[in-house]
Amino acid sequence: GCFMAGCCYGRPTSMPWGIKFYSELVEPSMRGISLHPTQLYESFSMAALTGALVWLHGRKSFHGQVMLTYFMTYPVIRSIIEVFRGDSDRGFLFGGMISTSQFISFVVLVTAGVVAARRMKMLKRKAAAAQAEKGVTA
Repeated sequence: GCFMAGCCYGRPTSMPWGIKFYSELVEPSMRGISLHPTQLYESFSMAALTGALVWLHGRKSFHGQVMLTYFMTYPVIRSIIEVFRGDSDRGFLFGGMISTSQFISFVVLVTAGVVAARRMKMLKRKAAAAQAEKGVTA
């Protein structure tokens, strides 16, 4: 949708896959020049991530692992794509150091990482207790 509308576009680029937008959603100074197709970067990244998550689903160690993996991977993808974004509508924080999306991505990544680490620690404790119980009953 964003690609067809011309919003959420990237910075100017000389790469051969640059796209020219003429939409009114594109700032006048950016119209008609070759821009990073960040909308497509996002789409291709999400397709790859979906494939990885489907693969992981059959190999997961605990309920919620696939979701936590998404919440740890998407913020990294989004933060990288934000580097190539050229639209000014998304907003910036800390004097323009990072975009609002990068800040939110950081919070989501850290939160998911903490939850995943706690979940893995709990699984290790359960496995150790089960192993110890096996040793006692044997």
